[in-house]
Amino acid sequence: MKHILIPPIPELRHVAGMSHYLSLSHLIQSSPEYAEFYSTESKRGAYVILDNSAHEFQAGQTIEILMKQGAKIQAKEIVLPDRLFSAQSTILGCQVALDKLLDMPAFRSGEYRPRLMIVAQGESPADLQRCAEKMCHDWETYSIEYPQIFDRPPVLGVSKDYEVFPGGLKGLLETIFFPLQEDLTTEIHLLGWGRKLWDLSGIAYEYGKRIRSVDSAKPFVYGLNGIRLDPREVPPPYPKRSPTYFQTQLTKDQRLLAEFNSQIFEATSRGEV
Repeated sequence: MKHILIPPIPELRHVAGMSHYLSLSHLIQSSPEYAEFYSTESKRGAYVILDNSAHEFQAGQTIEILMKQGAKIQAKEIVLPDRLFSAQSTILGCQVALDKLLDMPAFRSGEYRPRLMIVAQGESPADLQRCAEKMCHDWETYSIEYPQIFDRPPVLGVSKDYEVFPGGLKGLLETIFFPLQEDLTTEIHLLGWGRKLWDLSGIAYEYGKRIRSVDSAKPFVYGLNGIRLDPREVPPPYPKRSPTYFQTQLTKDQRLLAEFNSQIFEATSRGEV
């Protein structure tokens, strides 16, 4: 499982050269420096995912905005619009996005046709499963009707927010997402490193080959707060990202902590802690 870091903008140069990135729509829109970094990395050959920023604003950006931003930075994958914890809004958002993609000349022609990620939402495990299955069914319908356009199965995004459901993320992967993965023959991405930090290691150890990647800002957030992660200890309370997180420049000591925490994150994502 590949680990993907989400650093503050002033720290981007310290993560240059990685193979995978996750960029955020609202920062592509507001920061030329941020957009330029991911554009440069994409041109270098890195796999850049454009996230719709639903985690930050409750609902993701529209597909029109995402496609425009994706083309700007040449993102290789775009997260379709979703709404946190709302299965019905997310299902409808996916349907609208797929319809609108059909009307976009660049997507239809293949001039710019990024891979797409769908992210299920819901208020309960049953709600989450209904959302995931409906979006996958809708995708299959479009792929049958327009096989030359919807020619690659979507990546299944699984949010860390649902680690609180019975069985945690491991249980949800086993009961909902792995069966869908097999049906679509596709990949899974974990959206965020849950607060039960070391649970990820068990998931990675057992299922790492079935999960493509996981992203997180936590190594930097912990570093900013003077916290050095230790897998031998109970995970420290998460101090949360501050409203100014993406504009924050780390001190030398904070950066050293963030770099160490990033190594722990990488080892955890490999099931090695």
